[in-house]
Amino acid sequence: MTALPANHSHANHSRANHNPNNPTASTTNKGTSNTTPQGNTSRWTGRINLNANLALSTQDTQSFFVEARATNKLEQGNQLDYSLLYILSRQTTGDPKEYNTTEDRWTITGRYEAPSSNRKYGFVEQRLENNKLVDLAFRSITTAGFGYYAVRTENTLKTGKVELPGDAEWRLNFGLSYLSENYLNDLGSRQQRGLQFGSSFRKIFKRGISVNHYLDFIPSLNNLAEYFWVSNLAVAFPLNTRTSLALNWISDYDSSPAPGARKDNNKFALTVGFKF
Repeated sequence: MTALPANHSHANHSRANHNPNNPTASTTNKGTSNTTPQGNTSRWTGRINLNANLALSTQDTQSFFVEARATNKLEQGNQLDYSLLYILSRQTTGDPKEYNTTEDRWTITGRYEAPSSNRKYGFVEQRLENNKLVDLAFRSITTAGFGYYAVRTENTLKTGKVELPGDAEWRLNFGLSYLSENYLNDLGSRQQRGLQFGSSFRKIFKRGISVNHYLDFIPSLNNLAEYFWVSNLAVAFPLNTRTSLALNWISDYDSSPAPGARKDNNKFALTVGFKF
């Protein structure tokens, strides 16, 4: 926000704050305390983490990893969140060499949030997923519920960004979900109604080191012993104002996978991150 001149009167300041044509004015409705971020010229924020590896030897290896997250701040404090994960790894076997795929998966998530106050919000989320190595042709999880900011620092409230040392944001949410899965190789399908418990944490430490962790736990309503959870942890070390070096750990667990498939999946990656 641009500083007021020293000779700017209190009366003029008050009129500016109540001027409906003033785009930087803060608006408060009865029963809520939503605040429009001040001085935020860009409504888009996010980051992209990349890793690529190529080895040519007795066994050739190729791997590619991309993880991206973006947030679009809308009017009245509403926001759209998007995330993308794509992992492909393969290596040659035999003579002549033939490529054997060791990992091939993608996940896309879209989420809409509408706040009722600075701490509470409602949300709708759609998650789509594919993982050929565990015979998962397609997984869809649709969730609707509400959430609460257990931690939200003052700068985050003003700018809508977690970007300065000391900034922290921790969101907890609960909702009802519907999961649908289709398997490869004529292994059938599965549908279930369930709950969803979620956590999203981000904090900036000294020297700009950041920790990001996302967790969703989805148990079945009919049988709590059947559940699915996914976790994504990233620790980033800044190289400059826009790029960073990050350690990523992505893990998921399905208590009832496709027949013959492993229940847990883990991926570790050292990535270069780009912030926008």
